[in-house]
Amino acid sequence: MMPALSRFALAAIPLVCPLAPEPGGPELTIEHLPFAMAFHVSGPEAPYVGAVIGSLAPDLAHYFQGLPPLLADFVLLDLGLGDAAAGYTAVLPQSVFPAGVTIYVQGVTLTGRGLEASAVHDFVLDVTVPPVVLR
Repeated sequence: MMPALSRFALAAIPLVCPLAPEPGGPELTIEHLPFAMAFHVSGPEAPYVGAVIGSLAPDLAHYFQGLPPLLADFVLLDLGLGDAAAGYTAVLPQSVFPAGVTIYVQGVTLTGRGLEASAVHDFVLDVTVPPVVLR
């Protein structure tokens, strides 16, 4: 007879293990520009709606059945239309992100295949950059 604790531990494994994105789905690349961050989302087919979501935690969640795992506490950073030649690029000023804190981002596409998500990527801004003063 198996103790109940062992059954619970086996059932909890899928809840805590990170989930890999679907093969053939979107890809996300991050580029550090002077005073800006560029997020390039390439979709599996064009045209597509591309989005970049961000979070302060790497946790993934399934919000609805049929959706890919997405960052649990995400904010929508940018949304736009992507094409086959250039893909979709979101350029955001570095002042949007707190310096010295790990930021987790994920690329999301909406195509005829449905909603798909890339793997989670992270970055940290250099804390030695002087703060931007808005007047």
